[in-house]
Amino acid sequence: MKKLLAVLGVVLLTTVACKKDSDDSANTKYCWTCSTTTATSGAVVTSNTVDATVCDQTESEINEYEDAQSSTTTTGSGASAITLTVSTSCSKQ
Repeated sequence: MKKLLAVLGVVLLTTVACKKDSDDSANTKYCWTCSTTTATSGAVVTSNTVDATVCDQTESEINEYEDAQSSTTTTGSGASAITLTVSTSCSKQ
């Protein structure tokens, strides 16, 4: 009976320790390499990519950053319409 309780105690401690580690990783801040590509289509076609380093951001914060830095806008209509697409993608360093 004592051996069973000892084994259960070790399993319980291991489970609690592993759960705490996974919770901490959600709040861990990292540096990220982010690429922002700006492209136009329509009468004028261009593309440009700029890389930047963004630090002290969690994964959820960098996801919000990517969303905030990405957009699509269309001006004009028909043959004179121009679409500007800005897309940001980040990867952990």
